[in-house]
Amino acid sequence: MKKLLVFAFVMILLVIGGLIVNYIEKTQEFTLIKNATFFYGCFMIALSLIFIFNEEKDE
Repeated sequence: MKKLLVFAFVMILLVIGGLIVNYIEKTQEFTLIKNATFFYGCFMIALSLIFIFNEEKDE
């Protein structure tokens, strides 16, 4: 149950972060931000894996 909640929380963070990055792309004319989207995705995947492994240790 906890893992499902953590997964849902991470997905919400991903959506919010994606919207923020998308907003920055539209308002500022940065070409570098396209790479930032990729790095942000990698960061969130790593963070979610850390959360999942921490949940397993607690049990």
